[in-house]
Amino acid sequence: SGPIANKSINPLNQFFTEKFIKLKKDSDLKGMRNQAFCYKRVLSALSKYPLPILCVEQAQYLEGVGDTVL
Repeated sequence: SGPIANKSINPLNQFFTEKFIKLKKDSDLKGMRNQAFCYKRVLSALSKYPLPILCVEQAQYLEGVGDTVL
């Protein structure tokens, strides 16, 4: 798997970025490729999202985020 976006444009979202990096790494270690791919998409979207994510509803607008990810 390639490099992961490890920084958010908005510093207030960095907490979420770090959580999803950990989830992706754990999924990679467990061989859960589909789940790791989903987390990678979320990380990519988080790295580009300029606004702070303040609630679940806002997070659902990110590409790759849905009920299963939240």
